[in-house]
Amino acid sequence: MRNREEKSLSLIREHLEKTEICLNEMKKTFDAYLAGKKEEAGDFSLQVDKAESEADNLRREIAKGLFEGAFLPLLREDFLNFVEGVDKIADEAESCCDLIMLETPDIPEDLKLSFAEIVKDSIVPFQPLKEGFTHLFEDFSLTLEKVQEVNLKEAEVDQKEEDLTRKIFSANLELARKILLKQLVIKICDISDRAEDASDKLEILAIKRRI
Repeated sequence: MRNREEKSLSLIREHLEKTEICLNEMKKTFDAYLAGKKEEAGDFSLQVDKAESEADNLRREIAKGLFEGAFLPLLREDFLNFVEGVDKIADEAESCCDLIMLETPDIPEDLKLSFAEIVKDSIVPFQPLKEGFTHLFEDFSLTLEKVQEVNLKEAEVDQKEEDLTRKIFSANLELARKILLKQLVIKICDISDRAEDASDKLEILAIKRRI
């Protein structure tokens, strides 16, 4: 059982790394797109697709290992819930890139900085989430601290989402363009929402390990 657990933990860490690559490449995609470098943005977007596919394969391999007996039965479902929660973060990163590459939204010059900032901020909650899992087997209190940090960072993104939405709808743009930009904002901020969801799963896992 020990070997199965070690293998599963190694795969989960690898899955977290692949998800982080998705987020970093997504940011590069947006930065290039906002700079008018659409071909370069497309190249970065392909890297997101590749990392997301690899993360998905790891998720399936992790699930297989859990069902074959890694960890106590009490914890298996919680480990899987956490991994699936993290996988949704990678899915959202890919979805964001698909949206801008397929729909090519026209982002006004005076809003480009705000979009760049909210993309950057939306991926910030992932880092404490990743660190929280690292501390899971070392220090219970540190894991819970990182969970709280995810929640705080996600709340900051929510506020910035509201601010950018106000800017969009107060701008001198046709309604259809405003709606498309708002949809893009929602899609970007879904990443931090998924990080918060995954942190909830991590908190449950941490608490159960203490029981």
